[in-house]
This record gives sequence, structure tokens and C-alpha cells, in this order.
Amino acid sequence: MATPVRVALLCLCTAAAGAFGNVLVRLMSAELDALQTAFLRNLFGFVSAAMLMPFLRAPGQSVLAGAFAVSWRMWLAAALNLISMLCFFSAVAMMALGDLTAISFASPIWWTIGGALLFRETVTRSRWIATVGGIVGVLVMLRPGIGVVSPPALLVLLGTVAYALSSLTVKAASRHQPALVIVLQLSMMMTAVSLVPALGVWRWPSLEVWIYGAMVGTFATVGWTTLTRALAVADASSIAPYDFARLPFTIIPAFLMFGEAPDSFALLGSAIIFAAALYASRQEMRTVR
Repeated sequence: MATPVRVALLCLCTAAAGAFGNVLVRLMSAELDALQTAFLRNLFGFVSAAMLMPFLRAPGQSVLAGAFAVSWRMWLAAALNLISMLCFFSAVAMMALGDLTAISFASPIWWTIGGALLFRETVTRSRWIATVGGIVGVLVMLRPGIGVVSPPALLVLLGTVAYALSSLTVKAASRHQPALVIVLQLSMMMTAVSLVPALGVWRWPSLEVWIYGAMVGTFATVGWTTLTRALAVADASSIAPYDFARLPFTIIPAFLMFGEAPDSFALLGSAIIFAAALYASRQEMRTVR
């Protein structure tokens, strides 16, 4: 399979996992505080990563090979990812999922800029066009925009910066460790760090919320694993446009479960986003050929 196609599929899996996870977090937020939701997500993320290790390890590799050799980069990535998670989990209970997803599309901008500045990546014209196209699509969706930037919107924007920096830090770590080991380390560290704050607001979850938490953790593990593998073989700026695919993955369940129907501007913005991402993908394929 050609590398651009493999990267596209990995990024689409990441987008779908993130979108479905946000829907489940919305359901959990009706019962739990964001701090406890984050802890359950981290706990089950660690459990699911540990369970997948025996099946996804390289031939002849020990199940826990390198899992406890934690570098300073991983501590930094874990801290940034936890900040991002708390920002998103706090905002998801206060605003529509479609609006949250639209604002979170700022992440690819930081990926592209960070990849160019930190990793000296060559940002091709097609990648810049795809990124700008994605921004235009988001602006179309928000067409009256968020006239006054609300506190939840500011939380999401802060979360996008932290998430992008965490992803770029993971990219640096992926040169030395397998993707699932990185995910296992992140989940392990974030579970430990988020436990104490969660105990301060602890409410014993219902069985339904325990199930949601297990699903959120599994989706998170899948999303981080596919993202890490994509970052290991592709520039951050080349995968950034695919993050916009989270929109349709969010719109459909948001409509079915919460009655949040997209308007014509949301659909038009989606079309612009996908056209930009498709253009970038085709240009990458032509370059490879």
C-alpha cells in the first residue's frame, strides 16, 4: 500500500476515534465532573493499550519492551495531552459538539506551523492550500461565527494548542519507540497524574458510565496508536488536513443522539474541507509516483 494512502487511512481512523470519543464524553458529562471523566478515560486507555500490546508487538519483541523507559519527551507529551483533555472535557458539557469540533480544527494549523519550525519540514504548496481550505470551511460553518468568544470556546482553543504540541512531541518520540509503547506510556502517566484530582470530585459512576468510560479509553488508544503510526512515517503538515474528517464523524451521532442538526452552511463547509483534503492527498500521490 502506498504511503500516502496508508497515512490517510490511519488519520481517518484517528478522526473517527476522536469524534466518537467526544460523543461518549458528552454522555458521561451528564453524570460526572470533567476531572473524573478524564481519569476514567486514562485508566481504560491504559488497560486497553496493555491488552493490545501482546497482539501488536513486533516479532520476537517482549510485551513490555521499552514500556518503562520513559523519556522526558513522554512526560512533556503526557502533561500537554492532559491539559488538552481537561480543556475539551470541560467544554464538551457547555457547548454543541459541532461548534466544539469546528473550533478544534485549529489544531492542524499548529501542526503545520510546528512541523515547519521544530522539524524543518518542507510544507508544500498543496499542504498549505489544504490547511487554508480547511480554515475557510470552518469559517463557513461558523458563518455568523462566535461573535463574542465564550469561555468554552477559549478552552477549546487552548486545548488545540496543547494537543498539537503533544502530538509534535510524540512525533519526536516515535523515532525511538513503537507506537503502542508510546500510547501505553502516555496512558500510564496520565492515569497516575489525573487520579488525585479525580478523587476530589469522585462520584461512584453508574454501570452505564463505566461502559462509556471503557469505550472512551479504547477509542483513545486506537486514535493515539493510529496517529502515532502516521506521524512516524509522514510529516505533521501532511497529516494535518485529515483532521478535518472529524466533522462528519461528529455531525451524524450528534444529530441522532442529541438532535443537533447541521444547517446548509455546515454542509457547505464540510464540502470545502473534504475538497481541500482530497486535493492534498492526490497531490501527495502524484509526487510519490
